Order: sequence, then C-alpha cells, then structure tokens
Amino acid sequence: MKALKARDIDTSDEEQGKGPQALRRGLAIVEFLEGAATPAVSVTEIAQRTGLQRPTVHRLLDALEQFGWVARRDDGRRFLARERGADASFLDAGLDARAPRSLILQSIPAMRRLAQRFGDTVYLVWRDGGDSVSIHREFGSYPIQVVGSYPGNRYPLGVGSAGMAILAAMPAPAAESLVMRNADRIRAFDGLAPEVLLRLRACAVESGYAVMQNYVAKQALGVGCAMKRRQGVPVLAMSVSSVAERMSKARQREIATAIDAELALLAQME
Repeated sequence: MKALKARDIDTSDEEQGKGPQALRRGLAIVEFLEGAATPAVSVTEIAQRTGLQRPTVHRLLDALEQFGWVARRDDGRRFLARERGADASFLDAGLDARAPRSLILQSIPAMRRLAQRFGDTVYLVWRDGGDSVSIHREFGSYPIQVVGSYPGNRYPLGVGSAGMAILAAMPAPAAESLVMRNADRIRAFDGLAPEVLLRLRACAVESGYAVMQNYVAKQALGVGCAMKRRQGVPVLAMSVSSVAERMSKARQREIATAIDAELALLAQME
C-alpha cells in the first residue's frame, strides 16, 4: 500500500492537534491501519509510514481509540483499525459496512459547530436499507438536552427528523414502498402509521427539511436535513433536537439552513 508521507499531510508543529490539521492526521492513520499488511501495527511503524512524530501519533491514537476508530492489541503497544477489533463501538453497532468511516469522522466537527451555535443536541444518522441508524450525537450548552436516541439505535426510516430527511430525499415510489414494508414496525410508535409518515414526508419534501416530534423523548422536536452522494442517493442526515418550546418556525428554518450548509461542506470532502 502507499505510505503517507509528510508531503501528503502537514506535519509542522504549528497548531498541532487542532482543527482540520488534526483531522487530516487522524484520517491518515486510519487509512494506513485499514490497509496495513499485518493485523496490528506499532506506533513506530505508524510514525514511519505517515511521516508524523511519535508523540503526535500517540495523541491521535488515544483520540481515535476513544471514539472507536482504532483498538489496541492485548500487548497495548500495537494498533489495528476498529473493524478488525473485537467489541463494537458506536460506529460498529449495527452500522452498514458500506458506511464510509472517513465521511463519518469528518461529520463530527460539523456537529460540534451546530451544537455550539444552537445549544441543543445534534444527531448523525446513517441509512442502512430500510432503517436509520444513530451513529453519533453531540450535546449543546442548553440546560435541557434531548436524549432520545443512543448510538447504535435503529429505527424504521422516517421515524425521527434525520430519518425523515433521508426518506424525503428518496424518490417517491421508493420511499412509499419502503414505508409500506416497514408498516408493522412503524405502528409500534404511538401515534404513527404508514399514512401519517407519508403525509409528514410530503411536508418535508415541500419545505426542504424535516420537522418531527420525537417519538422517544416526548415534548421534543427535531429538525433534520439529508446529504446526497454524487449519484443523488441520500446516505446520511443530521438533526438538531430540542424541547418543543424552543422550536419556533423561524428557529426551525434557521437550524435547517445551518445544517444544509454543513452538509454541503461535507459533500465537497467526499
């Protein structure tokens, strides 16, 4: 495999560990580990193959391990990409194997910006067939945070504002067929039925974003937007959830505009 060297990523000490620079370095390590010829790799070899300094590699590996991207072998001195590891993390818990790990990692700074701006909980959801899978969440600063879903939770697509945003971005025949296949599961949520979900989808299509009551955390409301890949297929969505009293129509539009802007930046990184 190709070894990533200093010319491929910035290895200067300036702003070390901050912002996009740290993100690029972390992605370089993940890319190297996923393509490594041996099952696990030492810090020394990672440093040699990426052109990073060993202290930098140690810091990045600690962060990547915390978020479930890498795992240590039993000796504690060698590392492997998490998908080869043992226990599942929030990225592995039911997540479709086609989910691009780099794209998900790139989403996290965007989520943090949204959480900081609005003060509310931000969710990242990935589409897996007829389900939406919760991947990650970021909490804001408002005293009441909506904790309606945990990483790894799966719901019928359309249940929840992020899942509804994905459903609304699909062609109508495909969306309707999927909702009918999930009919029994949808009815398990109080107040929901396939017909109700399709009406909510029509509203989301018209407005350009999804607004949904939280069917797990009552008295909460979420605003979600989806990102399409270059082929036009919606693959992931972000949502901001808060107590309903904070979600005026004007604030819903402001949140949707902000999410769309972040997703547009992510789409450029693909």
